[in-house]
Amino acid sequence: MGEDHRRVANLLEVEFARSRHAPFERTLGVCYALLRQTDNAEKMFQGALRLAPTGGMAAYVNLGRLYVVSGKFEQSASLLTECLRRFPKNVDAGLPLA
Repeated sequence: MGEDHRRVANLLEVEFARSRHAPFERTLGVCYALLRQTDNAEKMFQGALRLAPTGGMAAYVNLGRLYVVSGKFEQSASLLTECLRRFPKNVDAGLPLA
């Protein structure tokens, strides 16, 4: 499984070098998180949020969960609260807050 994620990350890194798009950064962040490269994952999720802060809640939830597993509980709570503010009809963002 890890090798598959590494291959996907490599392909996304090539595409990322050509153009920066929030979906690429978010997906690359997921690959890095699965590979336990938390610093790289955090950078990608943050980049996705900078590029498209209202583009969807996936980057918020992914980064919020990464913060939880990294012990950054206050950052997670703040980020997920912002996600709920932006996307009030989607309760998934509140699950990690429970």
